Amino acid sequence: PGYRSLSVAIDSGDPKSNVVLLFLHGWPDNAKVWHRQISAFVGWGYHCVAAELPMCGEHGEKAAWGYDFNIVAKQLANLAQQLRTSEGGNRSLVLIGHDWGAWLTYMAQRAAPHLFDAIIPLDIAPGYGQLPFSVQWRIVAYQHAALSCFALSKLPFLSVFLARVNWLRRGWRGAVPDPLGRDERCHGMAVLADLEASSDVPVGSLADTRTPRLGPKLGAGCKVGGPAA
Repeated sequence: PGYRSLSVAIDSGDPKSNVVLLFLHGWPDNAKVWHRQISAFVGWGYHCVAAELPMCGEHGEKAAWGYDFNIVAKQLANLAQQLRTSEGGNRSLVLIGHDWGAWLTYMAQRAAPHLFDAIIPLDIAPGYGQLPFSVQWRIVAYQHAALSCFALSKLPFLSVFLARVNWLRRGWRGAVPDPLGRDERCHGMAVLADLEASSDVPVGSLADTRTPRLGPKLGAGCKVGGPAA
């Protein structure tokens, strides 16, 4: 365990691209949730890498009770460092995290801000307080079901099975409305920063049901969608 890098489940696109998009899933998911987004960005010329959290999917490191968040954030930063310096250069890197991956995105950026040119935290249900009760209760039920799944996954004979079939996500598909469709999210996530426009690490977020909303730190050189620069 310790401070090794997170496992890489998907490595696709042009390895010589000047921009690396690093994706980190949430729980209970695995790196496969990024398949459509990665396909789109690879077509635009980006180098895309999807990491996998411990005990998730087939590539995540096996640890019976997981790791401390600080350790996982450090492993994420180590992977970012490797990707930035691969191919003999210092490349731009954008970190995109969903759900718990978004939490770890913030932690890694705060610990090593020099490694990230931009971060894009995503979640499935922004604006929870404004949702009708008919939707709120399903979100709460989903979170409790996820907690139960975590507890069950600690049983040796169930852990591998749950990681492979990902039954919780399939069972609750459609129960919580996703504010952006997968293809729309592809376009909204392509937020790249012009370092000359801002000395801070830019933050991109998706908050509206249709329109990507960009954080105030993004400079004039940021892009939403389109081919790699």
